[in-house]
Amino acid sequence: MKRKRVLAHLAIVALALVILGMARSQMPSDDPRAQQVRWDDPKLHNNPPFRQLKSRVERGQATERETRYFAWLLPRVYPFEKIPERAYKNARVQQDLFRESAVDPASLPSWAVTSTAWVPLGPRNIEGRVTAIALHPVDSGIIYAAGETGGIFKTADGGNTWMTATDELPDLIVRDIQFLPGNPDSLFAGGGTGHLYVSTDAGASWTTRAILPDARQVDRIRINPQDTNVMYAVQQDFFGGLGVYKSSDGGLSWAKSLGTDTTCPPACAWPPPAGFNDLAMDSLSPQVLYAVLNQDGVYRTLDGGGSWVRVNSAESGLPTQILDGSVAAVPSIAGSLYAAIQDPSGDKGLYVSFDYGTTWIKRSSPSHCCFGEIVVDPANPNAVYFSHFESLYKSLDGGVTLIPIPQTHVDQQSFAIQPGDSQVLWAGNDGGLDKSTNQGTTWTEIRRLPITQYYGLAVMPNNPSLILGVTQDNWINRYRGTDDWDQLYNCCGFGDLSAAVFDPENSSIVYAQSVLTYVNKSIDGGDNWFWASTGLDNTGSVWKAPLAMFRQDPNVLYAGGSKVHATRDGGANWSEISPSLSGGGLSALGVSATDGARLYAGFSDGTLFRTDDGGSSWARITGPWPARYITALAVDPKNDRIAYVTLGGFESSHVWRTADSGSTWRDVGSSLPDVPYNDVVISPLKGDRVVVVNDIGGVFETKNDGHKWAPAGDLRTLPNTFVTGAALELGVDLTVATYGRGMWRLPSKQKR
Repeated sequence: MKRKRVLAHLAIVALALVILGMARSQMPSDDPRAQQVRWDDPKLHNNPPFRQLKSRVERGQATERETRYFAWLLPRVYPFEKIPERAYKNARVQQDLFRESAVDPASLPSWAVTSTAWVPLGPRNIEGRVTAIALHPVDSGIIYAAGETGGIFKTADGGNTWMTATDELPDLIVRDIQFLPGNPDSLFAGGGTGHLYVSTDAGASWTTRAILPDARQVDRIRINPQDTNVMYAVQQDFFGGLGVYKSSDGGLSWAKSLGTDTTCPPACAWPPPAGFNDLAMDSLSPQVLYAVLNQDGVYRTLDGGGSWVRVNSAESGLPTQILDGSVAAVPSIAGSLYAAIQDPSGDKGLYVSFDYGTTWIKRSSPSHCCFGEIVVDPANPNAVYFSHFESLYKSLDGGVTLIPIPQTHVDQQSFAIQPGDSQVLWAGNDGGLDKSTNQGTTWTEIRRLPITQYYGLAVMPNNPSLILGVTQDNWINRYRGTDDWDQLYNCCGFGDLSAAVFDPENSSIVYAQSVLTYVNKSIDGGDNWFWASTGLDNTGSVWKAPLAMFRQDPNVLYAGGSKVHATRDGGANWSEISPSLSGGGLSALGVSATDGARLYAGFSDGTLFRTDDGGSSWARITGPWPARYITALAVDPKNDRIAYVTLGGFESSHVWRTADSGSTWRDVGSSLPDVPYNDVVISPLKGDRVVVVNDIGGVFETKNDGHKWAPAGDLRTLPNTFVTGAALELGVDLTVATYGRGMWRLPSKQKR
């Protein structure tokens, strides 16, 4: 019987590989995806909130949160104003076929090595963003925590050790985890692209229960404790709430219960930020629910979602327009609830209602609002906590007095009270998971979750045990051979960094660049840093800006915003070497390995330029690709007429190659999944190995100039998350950075 199952599985895989081969053989113009979604579809270019946010960012009026969100979104959406969901789903299917190809090496090129497993490098001591916390109702040692882009982890010993079984789920974005009432071995989790995940064995395995209609991020899940087949979820679009969805069969099927024009209501006159949405259930009367749909309103149902009414009005006491907010029902008193609301004018308030949301009283005005969630002590209706973008608040008098709670890291995301012990609190933020045993007076950092979010990396040439990783909100990290990394706090003045470069001749000399192009330098390997940006104009800089070095003379580096700048004295002085070349910001640099005067510069609007004289003159290179965000450039180390470019966005090939300095280009990426690609690297030893990485756990390599691609190693052993950077410094071992699961390495048996 077992043999029959194996043969059946191999037959399915063989069929999948045949389908994959057919897909690879198609030219882009024949690709059925082009018939399903056209990149010039007007619907993809009609999103007023996106344009308003873009305008705010360009005018310098956006908050840091808005700027960071826009920076993440733009490479993935440009030139659209929305991500084409059908293209994203199709890319997932194609990627799964590549992942499964490891079981049939005969179908791949002779040089492909798909049997080698990826190895995690850590860090284990530097965590990233924790977006969900679920505490076991009886066993205080069992905790589930989710990284925003890292999947779900479980500990059975209070946070000392963690395990995960979610790496191969379709999407590792997770915003909420809920126990099935009465059965803590069963859990439900809401993911990105509308996925609902379920575990019935206490987290040992997870499966996809359903994909919710509209397939966007699931912010909250609520389950009726009196009938656990009935559950609700609230989803968000990129700029607000899509609505509330209901299932009556345990999450197998869903229907929209509450839906409004939440992209931006007709009366919407303010520039909305990226919205978070909330959903609360009255635990004593579970047919009563409350929803906050950001940039829309606060809603209530008294009949389990059969009908909803909007409760924010001039008569109720809540602001008539809602920009951002959270809501929580009081567990011990039916009809009582709290809401933290910000209106378009910037006014913020913590409100309370005692009559099922019919009328509201403003109890206090917090200085910040309302990014995280509200949690009410189950044993004390006057003890309420809520987290926002920068800090935590506690109130012991029903919200009248707000007490700031000191925290170990900014950007609060999630919060929980230990069942049965209200003195024990758990908080998730951009620095990881924290625990307090004295109601928030002091905190202990857990810091054992491997969910660091990296924008990129640098590996020291000839020393693969020395790596620098540039992070989202966790400064620059240094690997020195163990999974406990060094966190270098004193670099660049920002927690967010975009690039790092080693001097290839001296590992003590390091350059690091913060987001928006501020360069610092270290001459002691990263322990101490000093300013190295004099003369460097960051006007027009993108968030994840490039920093590149001419390795034959490590004193020569390039960076910039709307103009390309160079330093020829190791960062002491910078000067512009180009005019404003395009309407976008500098997003990629490709430096010749042999000629310091030859440089390729790519921009966020898809334009590409080359200089052969160190910047005295620039030639615009017209590529055959449609307008897309240029994410990376790589120049062949042996022949600088050969270069590769990778693109973000959707509905195009994402990898292109030139062999004549950009005069002509060949599409070498049409057989790869159609998602944003974030980096391309070439082996510095022979130039015969090219690697590209993408947004859905894809790492692909070619050894025949892009005519054929193969998975790099066994992709089933690499978490299915964003891969943001790659390094092939020795041309042998391959190291990649992920945005949500730290660093990984594909070891090679090849001799160096």
